[in-house]
Amino acid sequence: MKSKRQRKSSSSSSSSSSYDRRKKKSPPRFFNKIDKFREQSESEIKVHFYFNELYIGDIKEDEYLISLKEKFIKAVDKLFKSQGPVDFLQICNIYDQNIDVAVGYRFDKDAEKIQTGQIKIHTKKKLIPVLSKTYTNFLKEQGKSLEYNESDSDSFQKIANKPKQEQGQQKIAQPTVYIPSYQYNIDKEQLYIFFVPKELSIQDCISDIHKQYSLLIKPDGKFEVEKIQDRNLEYLKIDLERIPCTQILKKLPITIKNAQCLTLQKKSNTLLEDLNKFHILVEGKITLQEVFQHFGPNGAIWIQQLKPYVYSIFLQNEQQISEMKLPSQVDIVRIKCKITQADIGYDIMRPLMADTVYQKIQDYKRQADKLTLQKLHSSSSSSSSSSSSSSSSRSREQKKNYRRKK
Repeated sequence: MKSKRQRKSSSSSSSSSSYDRRKKKSPPRFFNKIDKFREQSESEIKVHFYFNELYIGDIKEDEYLISLKEKFIKAVDKLFKSQGPVDFLQICNIYDQNIDVAVGYRFDKDAEKIQTGQIKIHTKKKLIPVLSKTYTNFLKEQGKSLEYNESDSDSFQKIANKPKQEQGQQKIAQPTVYIPSYQYNIDKEQLYIFFVPKELSIQDCISDIHKQYSLLIKPDGKFEVEKIQDRNLEYLKIDLERIPCTQILKKLPITIKNAQCLTLQKKSNTLLEDLNKFHILVEGKITLQEVFQHFGPNGAIWIQQLKPYVYSIFLQNEQQISEMKLPSQVDIVRIKCKITQADIGYDIMRPLMADTVYQKIQDYKRQADKLTLQKLHSSSSSSSSSSSSSSSSRSREQKKNYRRKK
């Protein structure tokens, strides 16, 4: 049976002219994501299935979810070479030592392979998928089957219930639809990420963090501005389970599109108190460029000149600051500079990409390369001019000698 979209398409194509065929197609019902390499049709459905009464015993919920997601990914990747098919995995009910889990796939085609019984998820207990109401409606709209194959009944429970039928009426399979009684959320931890460039979106940040740390589940995040003691603090706040949070904290700093960001957890009464622990002041008769070139390769996340010869610097490594035994002195380009730890005296807002430490260092390198090329060119021109002058002198001398001989 053709879907509404298919009937509309076939009807319009039969009567369209060559001009009509050149017109742009109307946007599809389901979202298309276009990246640099290919176009992929991503699912709009958050939850495809529910798996009920999974025994977890004394295992922590987040650890169990990570283990379960690995099984889902391996099952699909092994057979169909999909890339990260599970996009959503959340506990929706919990009772005693059992849980109900909601699962959403990034692509509907991967969910369909579970629904039709092409893929088996291997766990101690057989997983019995139950279609969500949204996914059931989607399959109906697409005119696709809602039943499993008989051969897979040993691994999957059929989702079709057989209602009472009047004599002579054809039996129609009705899908079981599971609606969770309440939403159960695992306790999550928060990370606060400062100095994220203004040009970057939430999607840019979450995607880079997800990829950089090989997280199984994408974290939730949002940009926030908080005012503390007349100071505005702008940051990206992300929520994660305990294990991925620990995973990130072990490997800092977070780098998003080459820009290193300061990441911390709230341990004091306010974020400002925590942020002050990563802040130092450098005083000395050195230029801003010299500060960048000295501290940039040594862990600086942010550098800002406050007034002549006074520079504010944030370092990601709190232990590095502790080892400086502040206040102290350090030689920078053979000039003694004083380093102290001080409270922040300005608003901490998201910077422009051009003002990040990475970009500034790149700019200074380009300037240095340009000056080197100019010197080489000047030296080459001078050498060429000198050579030309010598050649002219020899030529004049030869002419004089020739006239004398005559």
